[in-house]
Amino acid sequence: MACSVRSAPTPPTVVIDGCDSGVADVLLPSGCSITESILAIAEGAKNHGAFVSGTTHFANDLRKDGWIENQDKGAITRCAAWANQP
Repeated sequence: MACSVRSAPTPPTVVIDGCDSGVADVLLPSGCSITESILAIAEGAKNHGAFVSGTTHFANDLRKDGWIENQDKGAITRCAAWANQP
């Protein structure tokens, strides 16, 4: 995944369409931050359901790989569900 989605620095926490999850936005081994990765999911999603599903799968992978805790996964998923994406 290329991180050309953002041209400005990302916030210190994962923010999805104005919803601050409170989860630290970290740089992943892919070279993308969590926020940049979620923005890429939004750009590739055909509808809101696909965006929420993609973000949920991504958050599950982050939790499995030890990047976030279970409560962080819930906060990211909740913000994705409330977001006006796509």
